[in-house]
Amino acid sequence: MKKFFKTRNITFTISILMNIGMAGILGIRAFNEPTQKRGILTKNVKVGVFTGEDVLFELPKGLTVEDASPRGLAAIGMFEPERFSIVVTSDFADLVNYDADSSELQLFGNIYSADYPPNAETEITGGNNR
Repeated sequence: MKKFFKTRNITFTISILMNIGMAGILGIRAFNEPTQKRGILTKNVKVGVFTGEDVLFELPKGLTVEDASPRGLAAIGMFEPERFSIVVTSDFADLVNYDADSSELQLFGNIYSADYPPNAETEITGGNNR
């Protein structure tokens, strides 16, 4: 009978420690993830490729976007940390070639900059002093 209580206490202790560990992991993830708040663009946004001079396209004022800015430890060292996302849907499976060679993809992947046209002030000060 004494062995049963000892095994039960060990099992209970392990269970409690695993629950504390899991809560800690989930808490850290929630602290670092974007808020996913939705908002509306307050001005027209010109979008271009990093290190490029040309504007690829313009997003219109009033477009609904979702916050994708990292927070907490995930935001340390991020370039242009203010980020938002737009989800584009389609019924056409052949619209995007996911088998493209990596040499054909943009240098920074699917991340583009809204700080266009680049000017001397934003390059020197870091971009957010307008």
